[in-house]
Amino acid sequence: LWDGFHLDMGNVDAEAGGDFKHGKKPERLLRRIIELFTDRGDLVMDPYSGTGTTAAVACKLGRRFLAIEQGAQARTHALPRLRAVVHGEDEGG
Repeated sequence: LWDGFHLDMGNVDAEAGGDFKHGKKPERLLRRIIELFTDRGDLVMDPYSGTGTTAAVACKLGRRFLAIEQGAQARTHALPRLRAVVHGEDEGG
């Protein structure tokens, strides 16, 4: 499953506006996981959505998503990011 996969962390600090540097998952890693374990149209759920990276990647891959976040970053980071993804304006990952 992971043969030949090399994770170049790239500029993960720039994703989601550069905030929340600790504990962030790079889009490339989430892309690989979502591609391995889901199909187009499947539902991907992230109960601790943070800045919306999992939802952003799921959307880019044609998956439905459910993102849950109670922190302020739901409005300040995740919502603007997901709007950009839906409109094809997200340049991350």
